[in-house]
Order: sequence, then C-alpha cells, then structure tokens
Amino acid sequence: MTSAARRQLLLMFTALPLVAFPACRGAQAAEPLPAPALRRRGDAGDTPAIARALATGQPVHLPGGGGSGPGGVYLVDMLNLPEGATISGDGDTTVVRSTGRRVPNVFRVDGSRVTTRGITLRDMVIEGHVLNGGFVEHHNLVNLSGVSDCLIENVTFRGFAGDGLYLGAEREGIERVPRQNARITVRGCVFDGINNDNRNGISVIGGSDIVVDRCRFVRCTRPDMPGPVDFEADGFAFYVFERISVTNCVFEGCGGNVGQVSLITPEQVRRLPRGVTISGNRFSRYRGSGSDVAIIVHRRPTPSTPSMEVVIENNMGSDGRAGVRLYSGKGIIVQNNHWQRYLGQSFIGYTGPTDGCLDVRISDHFEECGTVDGTALGIYNAGSVTVSASRFTRCGNGKPGTSCILLAPGRSDGITLANNDFRDNLTAVAPIRRNPEHVLLRRPDIRSNNLARSGSIVAP
Repeated sequence: MTSAARRQLLLMFTALPLVAFPACRGAQAAEPLPAPALRRRGDAGDTPAIARALATGQPVHLPGGGGSGPGGVYLVDMLNLPEGATISGDGDTTVVRSTGRRVPNVFRVDGSRVTTRGITLRDMVIEGHVLNGGFVEHHNLVNLSGVSDCLIENVTFRGFAGDGLYLGAEREGIERVPRQNARITVRGCVFDGINNDNRNGISVIGGSDIVVDRCRFVRCTRPDMPGPVDFEADGFAFYVFERISVTNCVFEGCGGNVGQVSLITPEQVRRLPRGVTISGNRFSRYRGSGSDVAIIVHRRPTPSTPSMEVVIENNMGSDGRAGVRLYSGKGIIVQNNHWQRYLGQSFIGYTGPTDGCLDVRISDHFEECGTVDGTALGIYNAGSVTVSASRFTRCGNGKPGTSCILLAPGRSDGITLANNDFRDNLTAVAPIRRNPEHVLLRRPDIRSNNLARSGSIVAP
C-alpha cells in the first residue's frame, strides 16, 4: 500500500462516528435482568424463568412480590447456579421459597466443577418448611460445594429444615476431591430457625478466607446438632480451615450440643486450623448444652505442633451454659470477653483421650458463672497456660468445694495465675482450688492476685 493510500484510509476511519462496541461495554456493570420477564406459559413455579435469566450471563433481579406463588412469592426447586451467578432482590419483599418440604435445596452449586467462582446472593428472604415438614438433616436452603469469591449479603434464611447455608467441599454424590472453598463473605444476614428444630445456621466443611460478619442467629439448632455456626471438617485428610472469622454477630435463643460458634477438626485431617478470629459477638439466652465458643481438635498438641493462632476477644455473653470451652488446641488467646450468668464452667483442655491445650492465655471477666457447676473456669489437661488480669465476680454457688478457678482432674504444666481479681465473691468460694485428681507436673506460678481474704489461695 502506498503512503497516499494509507493516509486516505486513516482519514476515513477518523471520520466515522464513535461506536460503543460490546468489548467496550464489558467494562461497565451490566443491568440486572428481571426474572419475571422471562416467565413462559406452562412454567412450573419460578425455577425455569430464573434459569433462563441466569443463562444470559447477566445479573438477575427478583423484584419484590414478583413471584408466581401466593402473595408474589418466588417458588424455586433445586436451582443450580452457574459460575458468576448474581441474584438480587428488594429485601424483605422478595421472598424465595422451596416448592415443597421434600425439596432438598433452593439454590445450589452441585459440585460438578472443581471450583465454581463468583456466586452472589443478596437482598432477599429464602424460606424452608421446617414448621410443616420438621427436621431433615440434608435439606439446606442454600447448598454450595466447592466455591470461591462468593458473597452472600443481606439475605434472611428462615425456617430451614437442615442448614440455612451449607458450604461443602466435596464433589457431591460422586467422590471426595481435594479442593477447598475460598474467599467467602457472609455479611448482614439473618438466620432464623423459627422453632429450633433444624441443624445449623451455617455449616462450613472446609476453606480459607471465610468471613461471617454482622449476622444475626435466632432460634437455630435442635439439641442433638452442633450449633448456629459450625466449622466442622469431614474425616478426610485434605480439609483445611485457614483465616476464618466470625465477627460482630448476634446470637439469641439458639441451641445445640457443641457451641454457638464451634470449630471441630477430626483426627484424619492433616492440618490444624490456623488464623481463627471470633470477635465482637453478642450471645444471649442459649438453650443448648454446649458453650458460646467451642474449639475441638481431635489430637493432643505437642511442643512441635504449630500454633493455631486463634483469637477470641471482645465478645459478650449472658444467660447461657458456658462461655468458652477449649477442648484441645494450641496457640489460643481469649481476652476482653465478658461472660455473665452462666450455669456451667468455661474450661481449658478436657478429659477425653485427645483433649488437651498448650499455649493458652485468658484475660476475661467472669460474672455469676458456675452457678450450678460451682466453678467459673476449669483447667484440666493443659500446659503453658496463663490466666491474668481476669476478674471473677459472684462466681460459684457457695456450696462446699466450689471455686472461681478449678484445677480439675487431669495433668498440667506451666500454669501461671497472676493479677486476677477474686475480691467480689462469697467467702465459701475458694479463689483457686485443686482437685485431688489433678496432677501438677510443676507447681503453678500464683502471684499478685487480689483476694477477698488472706491465706492460702489453693485449697486441696
């Protein structure tokens, strides 16, 4: 091509009007597509219309009151979410309900992919049928297996028969594969079990960078299930919990037999959890037999065990069974929490064959704790434990043998009890008591404590 021809071609292009090509529009946020606009005659419920909307690749909107069910409820039956699926509603006016009590899930990622990315659910109510169908363990409102970069925000999970939200890591119904959930945020959600006849509000089988923040859990969990938030790996070696947090949440009137926030690691799992934060939560009126926070690692730690880097801080709890129960684990800080009016005791280590704790520090306020059990804080099988700058107020029950801190049946080594305040307790309550079945490998370092009376502070 001659120079003159090239100049003529350039002049022709510069004279053309500007056109917004699709590649340019991709950088802009796509407009949400109203799912009811894709409804067709003969559709059973709203599942087909929402599936058609998702197939376009656009964000999908469920306008309030726009469903095909009574009162504008959206009736959805086991809708599989593709990668990148975004579904939003108009808050409480957008109600999505499973089509019947025999339907296992409303929204799901079925695990056919190794990882499904970019799922977003926000601003809606998702309902189950626990009131008329009762408890069904694996009927979870939202069931996601092997997901990453997922946001669930301002969603109310109501009346779930199993879990409200289940985050699994298996290839569902086929085989176990070594994959994890990653970068999951659950924020500003409500989990209302309605009648405490369900499993958990949230169950997480494994993953990293999982955030549960500013959520509310009410009336969740039957007596034989773990609790409202359960991080519990299945018994396979590859599962991992890293960088997980539960922060600024509210728990009211919930139940269960492990903990309102529980972390459970079976012995088959190779790696211990690491980087756990439980902070700024409010617990009240617990109806279960566990505790507000429970850590269980089914292996007794050794000096070579890596630190789990667990921080439990700035929580407030009242009218429950126990504040914190650390069955087993290493590298745990419990500080600036206030536990008030508890029937039982918090404890460090326990009596099972794999129970025991290393490297634990506690600085909390225990007020009216142990009113039935007679002890506010028990130390069972543990080493390198420091309880310092803690306050014990009206603890125990005044009966013979009660105490603020009990060295309970087990073995301990390297216990430091320093700068604690025991002054506001009945004289019948020993500040620190040692059970005859507690073996001291080294005498505890007990110093600078504030007492209600003089004399020995370790009662045999």
